[in-house]
Amino acid sequence: MTFQYPQALYLFLLIPLLIIFYFIKTKKVEHYNTPVYFLWLRVAEQSRSKTVWQQLLRNLILLLQLLVTTALVLALAKPRLAGELDLEQPVVLVVDNSAGMSTREGETTRLEQAKQQALKLIDDLGNRQIMLVSTVSGDEGPPVFTDNRAQLTKYLNSIPATDGTDDFPHLIPYLIARSRKLPQVYIISDAAGAGIGRLLDSYENLELIKIGQATDNLAIVDLEVRRNPLSRKHYQLMIRAGNYGLRTRRVKLETKLGEKLLDVREVDLPAGEQATIIVAGEGDAGGVVCSRLLVDDALKTDNRAYAVLRPRRDITLLLVNVSNKYLLQALGILDRVRIIPMSKSEYQQLTKIRPYTRFEVGVFYGFGPQSFLSWHNLVINPEGGASVPVNTRLSWNQNHPVMKYLELSRVRVKRAKPLKLNPRSQVLLWAGGMPLLVYDTWQRFSLFRLGFALEDSDFYLRPSFPMFLFNMLDFFAAQITPRDLVRLGVGQPYLIPLLPGQLKQDSTGYIITPRGDKVPIKLYKGEENNYRPLWAGKYRFTLNGFTSTFIVNPAEAESQIMPYKASSSRVVSAKTWRVWGGYIKFRHIWALLALGLVIFEWWYHREKVDALY
Repeated sequence: MTFQYPQALYLFLLIPLLIIFYFIKTKKVEHYNTPVYFLWLRVAEQSRSKTVWQQLLRNLILLLQLLVTTALVLALAKPRLAGELDLEQPVVLVVDNSAGMSTREGETTRLEQAKQQALKLIDDLGNRQIMLVSTVSGDEGPPVFTDNRAQLTKYLNSIPATDGTDDFPHLIPYLIARSRKLPQVYIISDAAGAGIGRLLDSYENLELIKIGQATDNLAIVDLEVRRNPLSRKHYQLMIRAGNYGLRTRRVKLETKLGEKLLDVREVDLPAGEQATIIVAGEGDAGGVVCSRLLVDDALKTDNRAYAVLRPRRDITLLLVNVSNKYLLQALGILDRVRIIPMSKSEYQQLTKIRPYTRFEVGVFYGFGPQSFLSWHNLVINPEGGASVPVNTRLSWNQNHPVMKYLELSRVRVKRAKPLKLNPRSQVLLWAGGMPLLVYDTWQRFSLFRLGFALEDSDFYLRPSFPMFLFNMLDFFAAQITPRDLVRLGVGQPYLIPLLPGQLKQDSTGYIITPRGDKVPIKLYKGEENNYRPLWAGKYRFTLNGFTSTFIVNPAEAESQIMPYKASSSRVVSAKTWRVWGGYIKFRHIWALLALGLVIFEWWYHREKVDALY
């Protein structure tokens, strides 16, 4: 036999307390005057000669109390046969609350229809253990299984509509791994995200409950802004718009930088296809770029997108032990870079004389220093370790900003050094199982390590090489620039910056969302605080006079959200029981039961008199 809630068995510890209260009772003694003493002796002899059954009858109330206590404890522990739980397969119920589920169909949205389907499914599952999760959620605990239907319904009704994107290829394996047994997984979604078909083919225990029909919807799929590396003032915006309807549409596309109008044009979008629009701009100033489609369709959230154009600034770059002319030429054509060359011995001497000197960016060739004098660093072909042949093609992480727009499939590397990885290292380029480019970060420092010399490859002859350097400098510049403009994806944490004087005291700030809501934020003595936005748009954070602006896009959320942050469940733990439609916890039952037994003992024995007196 097994118990669903074995914690309730601790209530058996009340039995000794019950016995003690029973025998510690107040006896009322009365005195009588009698002329015949021998008659009382005969009564005493008869009382001592009672049978065991007659003696037990005197303690019948104690036996009843023990029996009721045992039945109550076993009922709370929910005993079951050993194989009964194994026959009940757990269920994982995933409700999609991404941006597409806000599409209106008739009088309701797809999310409201999904909630109705989930309620019906919960009722049909009976007493099965269910883990209820949503695809986009805030900072909550890990999901758990429960059979508490009232709490499941409460959580289901509280799932909000968001502007996030689903991440089923990462979410489903994570949820299955959290179950001790292989669960049955139900996904209630409009199946608009990528990877649903592959998941259904990969898992036999996965079932899709489709919500919604095809709708006439247009969307801005992506928005990127980049400055020209050869010009100080010019920049370009790349806007990709898609038509998910069944007919060709001609719509207006408006693009702004802050309040300044950059471009307005009409765009033809064929049915089921995407179009790319390029908008040119000029100026040193930065700001928030907003591009939107002026159209009324089924979903308004995806009709606009945001990007950050950072202010133009020069970068001081320290070159140590660099003699490769191709690297020097690639860095030299970037007009915003001011290069400070230095030999290896000069750098080592400088670290001894002025160890607290700090440059913005450092590039090291052929060795990795013990201590860095720059905040952001690139080490090419670090010293130590033997080079080994590379016989396979290269693969790279195309989602990282440094690796965007690069084509490395034709790059050939002859020899490379296997790089050592730290627990927090991020591999951006690899050949087979050998990491060739690794990104590490600690405190305010960031470090890229390239595991091969440029002479051992044809990387420097490819057009991707100067683009790689430009991406890296852009990545560094985004961290050098003060945090007045931050770009996130829906569900990604916005790390709230703290001033030095605020590290030792509690502070209260607030965030104004794109919908105009004012969300208070409490910061506790320098602990890492973050805020997870659920809607796309422009946010403003204020704390003790410090103001920061950050924008949120749904397009970037899919590749950035980690599985353990993607979803959660607000269900109760196994130490809570439902009683008369409410919820009481383990300690509440213990305290009430003990108090009730004490009151009953006092009431029962207050007038009782021993028969012998």
